[in-house]
Amino acid sequence: AWVSVPDAAAAMAQAAAAFYGDPTASMTAVGITGTNGKTTVSYLLEAAASRAGRTVGVVGTTGHRLRGRFIEEATHTTPLSVDLMRLLARMRQAGADFAALEVSSHALALKRADGVRFDAAILTNLHSDHLDFHGTREAYLETKARLFALLERPDALKTRRTAVLNRDDPAYAAFRHRILAVPCVSFGLSPEADYRADAVVLSQTATMFNLHAHGKRLSVRLKLLGEHNVMNALAAAAA
Repeated sequence: AWVSVPDAAAAMAQAAAAFYGDPTASMTAVGITGTNGKTTVSYLLEAAASRAGRTVGVVGTTGHRLRGRFIEEATHTTPLSVDLMRLLARMRQAGADFAALEVSSHALALKRADGVRFDAAILTNLHSDHLDFHGTREAYLETKARLFALLERPDALKTRRTAVLNRDDPAYAAFRHRILAVPCVSFGLSPEADYRADAVVLSQTATMFNLHAHGKRLSVRLKLLGEHNVMNALAAAAA
């Protein structure tokens, strides 16, 4: 027997999700895309969610982790859809209720994450990258935007879906104008950002700043160095 479908990659992602029991239906799933910062944001999300009492699985470039421990090597930033669903099902069976997933542009183009039910999607930033694969910057942007299209799919199980965008990135407006079905929050150094940093102090041992959100101010000290990690921390905080 065989089944003919118009898009084998999309069909495989849906079939894999069904075969492995739709693992992200019962997990909080946060997808992270962007040119830079995906791995760091996944670690920051893992730390924050763990401190909040969640059991966290991470899918990403440096290897796949559960409860902070390495469980599998990563052959791709985002595994093929069948491997991704198998991995998420393994995490869920072991007690994970939160998943942070790096979602690369290649994975989005090849529909590896189409079987994931996302609760939130983060865009860290957008530069020109992988143009050997995507051809143009415009095509690269369109591919990154697929993560937010996946987030916006109707899903009765995920009622608090949120898009998280970099307010300081030149691509912000292009992404913000196309996200209509879910709420958006922004992060950055810009006064217009929902999650904003000021009084940034960069030293050789730490990064300090004030985080402003919801009318409150929080003093932050990071062991991660550099202004780019202020942005990564803001992205994780906003999500």
